[in-house]
Amino acid sequence: MKKKILLIILAVFLLSVIIAVFITKKQAAKNPYQQKAPSTPKRPEWDTYKNKDRGFNFRYPTDWLFSIIFDTPEMFAIELRKEDFTQEKVLVYEAEMTPSYQIGISIENNPDGLTAKEYRLKQFGEGSRKEEEANLKEVEEDGVKGVRFSEGAAPSSGLATMVIFSHKDKFYKFTYMAMAYQETHEKYLEVFDKILNSLEFD
Repeated sequence: MKKKILLIILAVFLLSVIIAVFITKKQAAKNPYQQKAPSTPKRPEWDTYKNKDRGFNFRYPTDWLFSIIFDTPEMFAIELRKEDFTQEKVLVYEAEMTPSYQIGISIENNPDGLTAKEYRLKQFGEGSRKEEEANLKEVEEDGVKGVRFSEGAAPSSGLATMVIFSHKDKFYKFTYMAMAYQETHEKYLEVFDKILNSLEFD
């Protein structure tokens, strides 16, 4: 007797669940304007840039504008640019513009076989060389050594971040700068660091 009652209760419960699901589906079909759950923002996809002639490759986000600025035997340069429309316009040289972020990548010949540190310090006189040396941080990516430092870059909202690597007979220079508000200057610095971490040299 008890088993029959339990089976009837279970059957009634299952039937009520089926009816509830049916009614919910019917209501959703009737109401095409029913709000959907907010979707999580998509993370930007990353692509790989390979250049066998220049002996390096790296990954970069595809939502950044990619441009090759120079491509000559003496000089090679790439610019990655992102305009951030989530911010209000910023005043640059008395003109309002959308805050933008740039990552520059350039390659120069290194005929003297200098290290990145030697190359950087060579640009300073003896009096200021020690001060600049204190500003340098030694880094390494894919077994290639380099230096990281900050440098003024008007009309940027803050100091530019630069990294130079010396590999074989070339210097590989990476620069992060922004024309934005001071408080958002480093908004995409993480992207810059991820690009550096993805570097591979031939």
